[in-house]
Amino acid sequence: MPDIQEAKDILNQCELKLSTFRKQAKEISRNKDVLAWQKVNIDSFLDIIEGLGLPNNLRQSRDTYPKIAQTVLKEITTIKNNLENLNADIKLGPLPANKAISQAKKIKQHIAQLFPAMEKLHYCKINLESSSKALKEKLNLTTLLPLARDMATGKKKSVFETGFQIYLLTAREANFPEEDRINMYSYFDQAVLLQKKITNLKIEGLSKMALSMINQQLRLCSDGLQEVKDFILFIEYYVKKDMEHINIFHVKLAKVTQQPLTDILFNIPAETEKVGACIRDFTHKKFLLEEIDRATQLLLMIENFYQILKDHFLDYLKKQNSLEHGLLNPLTLSKVRAHNYFNGITGSWRMIRMLLGGVNNQETLSEEILQKKLQDLMENCTDFFGYEDDDPQKISTFVNSYFDQYNSPFPRDEIIEIAKKCLITYGTILEKVMFRYKIETDDTKSYSLGRLSGKIEVRMANLKKYREKLTPS
Repeated sequence: MPDIQEAKDILNQCELKLSTFRKQAKEISRNKDVLAWQKVNIDSFLDIIEGLGLPNNLRQSRDTYPKIAQTVLKEITTIKNNLENLNADIKLGPLPANKAISQAKKIKQHIAQLFPAMEKLHYCKINLESSSKALKEKLNLTTLLPLARDMATGKKKSVFETGFQIYLLTAREANFPEEDRINMYSYFDQAVLLQKKITNLKIEGLSKMALSMINQQLRLCSDGLQEVKDFILFIEYYVKKDMEHINIFHVKLAKVTQQPLTDILFNIPAETEKVGACIRDFTHKKFLLEEIDRATQLLLMIENFYQILKDHFLDYLKKQNSLEHGLLNPLTLSKVRAHNYFNGITGSWRMIRMLLGGVNNQETLSEEILQKKLQDLMENCTDFFGYEDDDPQKISTFVNSYFDQYNSPFPRDEIIEIAKKCLITYGTILEKVMFRYKIETDDTKSYSLGRLSGKIEVRMANLKKYREKLTPS
């Protein structure tokens, strides 16, 4: 038989749920973000709202919310009255248990019907809250710049675009992926990475002079990369005042976002114009665009030089260094020079003098010994010598140590001169082979290693001169 207590339990549950709904509905109705959007004429700010990427259904949430809230609160009041009346009837009694249970279940069902409306009300609240949050978070330089760009007309348009290019190139934090323009700090990072690759490059299988020549070129590349980095840091300093204007704008904009919602929206056009003015100021540094481009071209040349050297030329040089009768094989040149020294009538007379010297306890020099010494010279010389940049004192110091045991003037003076010329000839051959080396590519602007090396040196010097020219004395 039905028990009146069952009806009381159902009503207790209903009262708890209804109390929760009423509390939630009132909290939503008093929410500052929900109330703030009620005061906003969305149509007046539609372009700004869309430009900042706020939710598309913002208007729907704002317009739907009051009706839903009114309906929910009205239904809660009705249900509450019904619940209290039934509780009173049960207390006053007698009310049949089955009838009380039936009416209690109807109230419970009525409350259940409020769930969809409460969910919609909660959704509206979340949407309006998130829109307020997004407005404050997205109100920054990055989101205002597109608006400023759209606002610029006439002469201001071209001035803005020029300033925008310079800003994108020179700002450390310029996040505009849709713009096809690499930030100069990306080039700085590339230069740092390439410097590390050059430093860590392992080279084996070459004569020491060949290695010295390669290291000279790698030092040139590293110096060129350092100049690129120094130039970028110089540009950073040169546009410092313009960037300070941007930083000041950020600080002031942060204060704007603390204002009421309508004030924030009303201030956006003025803040957008300030952004445009900051960006247009960069136009005065228009002349830097060409110089930054030159710095990036230098970086590209060094990168190309390094890749050709590492991926192609080093293997080619190793092969030529060990090739039988090859010009880059120290054995080839040493054999020729040693043979020529003892060849012909003059060579025979030298040999006779050597033999006579041997009688007088002078160490004898044969073609085989001379060839081996010349080969050792070329293989162990740790400095690179060529016709244009050889160091007479350094060559003499190195060569003399190999022939101290021979008398002067004969044969020591002669073989020292031969050894010097041998080193310089070998260095010159190395240099010519490297400078003429070029890989076949589809690039119409591909250069030989020598041409690239020359261009790197010239561009590096020009960048340095330009930087010094703009640096206050």
